[in-house]
Amino acid sequence: LPLYSLGSPIFDEVEIKLENGNTLFIKAPQGSEGEQPYVQTVSFNGVPIEHSYVEHSRLMAGGELAFVLGKNPNMTWAAAPELSAITRIDSSLFITPTPAILAGSVTFTDKLEISISAACSDCRYQYRRGDDATVIDYQGPFSIDTSLRLTAWALSPEGRKSREIYQDFHKIRGGRSVKLASAYANQYSAGGEIALIDYLRGSNNFRTGRWQGYEGQNFVAVVDFGEQVSPDTVGVGFLQDVGSWIFLPPRVTFSVSNDGKNYAKLGVVTHNLADTDKTVVTHDFVQAAATNFRYLKVEAENYGICPPWHQGAGGNSWLFVDEIWAR
Repeated sequence: LPLYSLGSPIFDEVEIKLENGNTLFIKAPQGSEGEQPYVQTVSFNGVPIEHSYVEHSRLMAGGELAFVLGKNPNMTWAAAPELSAITRIDSSLFITPTPAILAGSVTFTDKLEISISAACSDCRYQYRRGDDATVIDYQGPFSIDTSLRLTAWALSPEGRKSREIYQDFHKIRGGRSVKLASAYANQYSAGGEIALIDYLRGSNNFRTGRWQGYEGQNFVAVVDFGEQVSPDTVGVGFLQDVGSWIFLPPRVTFSVSNDGKNYAKLGVVTHNLADTDKTVVTHDFVQAAATNFRYLKVEAENYGICPPWHQGAGGNSWLFVDEIWAR
């Protein structure tokens, strides 16, 4: 039975519009003054409440909850232990903690070790692999070597099942690497350099952990594809969230090389999105390639200092980048 404990209001009167359409008034004359902090008596719709709590269902019916306050404690009102609310969780309400699926990354090139854990020392865990309905008892860390979705849950000693959770893992093509000439912010690492070539794209929310953030500097990266490639286009994705100091780069330069030393410029790509538009957008800078190469250099110019009209005027702007590709 949901109950609300009654304490001393710090207001004189409040009107609450309830979800069911009823109205609840709570009145405590001189409550806001703080000079009479002790509850003397409480009534609901004129009927005295002898205990120090009120039922949720009673309040939802609407009406007036009235407090009489005083300078000294009333040692008789709701003084008996049985007149106070008791907070407890009955065995029927015990919750089995939801487990966590733990791995170093959600992408991998060969194999990835997975473990399952929860804040429950005596729980056991079960999981399913992909679309296979077979339930597997978790015995300890295990490895996967293909892209799949893992679904897991915990079971208490009494057999109570937790909520099911899942995590998608992606096996990506190996042989590629990224070298950065810029330093990303630790809080916006996206898991390191591999995030830029893991085939997973960031959304329009920079807080999800998929975006790599660079403050007050240009972005320079070189992707080594491990072999010569012949794509039609190359590209890189950026985020603009002006309200969060994140601006698109004014221009992005693409260059290619076969030896990692001598580079030929493919082109410079700009955009026509307004820097005053506070709509959060993701934008791809795409350049025609039509040539063979092994190394791709991407250079993105930082927007610069936040302009005078911006709430962060004079401060550094940010570049948020995710995914470099050759297709």
